[in-house]
Amino acid sequence: MHELKLVKELAEKALNTAKENQAKKVNKIFVKIGANSHLTTESFSHLFKEFSKGTILEQAEIVISQTQEEGLILESLEMEI
Repeated sequence: MHELKLVKELAEKALNTAKENQAKKVNKIFVKIGANSHLTTESFSHLFKEFSKGTILEQAEIVISQTQEEGLILESLEMEI
């Protein structure tokens, strides 16, 4: 369940960032998955899509890279403002 919390928090952070920037649409989301997060690329993508349903994040392409850092890191968003 730790993974669910991590993904939910990252989705909320991405959504808040988009709202703060008055984005009309989010095209891409760049994320780093830490080695200790116990998440695969596939499981992250699936969970993120569930948490982003009905939001401006829903249609965004998810670009994932691996890192030795801890947890999940929201690198950046590609948005239409």
